[in-house]
Amino acid sequence: MRRLALTLTLVSAAAAGALTLAPAATAQAAAREYITVTQCVFAGGVVVPDWLSPTGRTCVGGGYHGYPVFPY
Repeated sequence: MRRLALTLTLVSAAAAGALTLAPAATAQAAAREYITVTQCVFAGGVVVPDWLSPTGRTCVGGGYHGYPVFPY
């Protein structure tokens, strides 16, 4: 019975830790959702038109491969 209580305590503590880290990871992803043309080019990429992108442009290649690029 003690083993079960210990296991449940550890699992609940791990779940609580994961729930506190999830919003931080989401905030970081949202902050880097779109990039500028300059960021794409300096990271070794090329900006190409993409009708599936929310901005109409996507960075192809380099460090920001696949990121939507601001249209200005």
